[in-house]
Amino acid sequence: MNFSLIRQSLRQMRGVVQLSHAAALPDIAGYRAPMDFSLPFHGRWLVANGGVTPETSHSWEIPQQRYAYDFLIVDRDGRSFSGDDATNPEAYYCYGREILAPADGFVVALYADAPDSPVNKRRPVCAADDLRGNFVLLNHGSGVYSLLCHLKPGSIYVHVGQAVARGERIARCGNSGNTTEPHLHFQLQAGRDFCTAPSLSIPFAHIGAAPSAAPHFPPYIERGMTVWNERD
Repeated sequence: MNFSLIRQSLRQMRGVVQLSHAAALPDIAGYRAPMDFSLPFHGRWLVANGGVTPETSHSWEIPQQRYAYDFLIVDRDGRSFSGDDATNPEAYYCYGREILAPADGFVVALYADAPDSPVNKRRPVCAADDLRGNFVLLNHGSGVYSLLCHLKPGSIYVHVGQAVARGERIARCGNSGNTTEPHLHFQLQAGRDFCTAPSLSIPFAHIGAAPSAAPHFPPYIERGMTVWNERD
């Protein structure tokens, strides 16, 4: 039994209760982040989970992750890995790919010591003491923070207090933390605390998407889209 994970889960549950009693949570009708964001990677990735409506949301009933996204890479057959060994994280197309700063900011927190979790596509597995696994938290100003999770062990290139520029390499994609397979979890939040800060919708700029006829694109994307930075 991992008591660190239990404590974190309990804190997150308390955060859900607290936020459910808030007067109003940020939504796309009443709030837009004061800056736009780039996708935090090169190339074309699939939005495996996430959106700005209850139907497409990553976790609508969890306000801290309501507008989060999970990204991965698939081939023409819709497979996210090559070969026959689905248990090998290095077989996944996104594993080890560079993860980038989505906007200018400062590194305010990170964790770098988590191992990759075993790949289990039936249910999430967490081999770390933190659901996020290895992560980087950036402060973009105006109360807006971005969180990038499940990073590869030993791949974080930045340090706390460092200023980063949009598109700067900060880490590599991995399978650490609470995951089913290698992917990138990316979210904005209105505060530093993963367990209590409400999630914010992410307005993207200068990106391509297919299909592009989603009701809220641009600037918002949703699950099922393949997305890329047009300035890559």
